[in-house]
Amino acid sequence: MYNFLTILGSNMTGAEFKAIRTANFITQEDLAVQLNRSLSRIRQVEALDYIPAKYIKALSDLLGVDLFNEAKLEMVKNGIPERYKKERRGKKNMYLHPSLW
Repeated sequence: MYNFLTILGSNMTGAEFKAIRTANFITQEDLAVQLNRSLSRIRQVEALDYIPAKYIKALSDLLGVDLFNEAKLEMVKNGIPERYKKERRGKKNMYLHPSLW
């Protein structure tokens, strides 16, 4: 079932997105191909505090798990080994340029 998170994205941060991606051995190139985007665009998105829905959808498709389902998302987050959980340093980037949607 889709809800507003399916359209808008979720409260997943770039650091969480990257941790899920790297813990599951998915490369930035895999995502770039899936989304028809550049590697630099994937890096930009992973630096955001809020991940657009289409990026979460692409990661969901690559994982075979519905990351819009909060229970499944929490299960995936809890399964990430500590070595992949790195907090982003530097300033917060709350601005989401329209081209990232």
